Amino acid sequence: MAHTSAHTSADASASTVERVFLGWDRPLLPAAASHLVEHYIQGSLADLRPASVVLPGRRARRRLVELLLDEAEARGATLIPPRAITVGNLPELLYTTTEPVADEVTSRRAWSRALRSVNRESLKEVFPHLPRNDSPAAWDELAVLLAGLHQNIAREG
Repeated sequence: MAHTSAHTSADASASTVERVFLGWDRPLLPAAASHLVEHYIQGSLADLRPASVVLPGRRARRRLVELLLDEAEARGATLIPPRAITVGNLPELLYTTTEPVADEVTSRRAWSRALRSVNRESLKEVFPHLPRNDSPAAWDELAVLLAGLHQNIAREG
C-alpha cells in the first residue's frame, strides 16, 4: 500500500509517498483502514484529508470508507475521510489540463469518427449491426454506446 501525504507550509508545499507493507495476516482493506486511521489520528480526530487512496472500483471504495468509519469509531475518534478514488480517476490526480475537456457532443463525434475509420469487417466482429451509411449522425448511437462502455471500464478499473 502506498499513500500520499501533503504537507503545506507558508513557504512551500510538498507531497510525499510512503509505501507500507501491511502483511498477509489479514485482508487488505481492513488492514489499510487500520493503518490509515492509526497514521492520521490525533486525539479524537482522524483527519485523512491529506491522503489519497486509489482503489480498483467503486465497491472497494465504499467498503474502505465503511471500514475507516468503523476503525475511527472503535478508537473513539471522528473521521474525516480521505479522497478515495478509483483507478479510472487516477490520471486526473496526476496531471493538470491546460485545455478544457471535450464536451459530450465533441466526445461523441470523436468516437463516431474513430469508429468510421476502422475496417467494417473488424467492427462487425464486435458490433454485428453497423450503420448502413457513412453519415456521422448514423454512427452517433454506436459512438454513445462505446463512450459509455469506455467510461464504465475506466471508472471500475
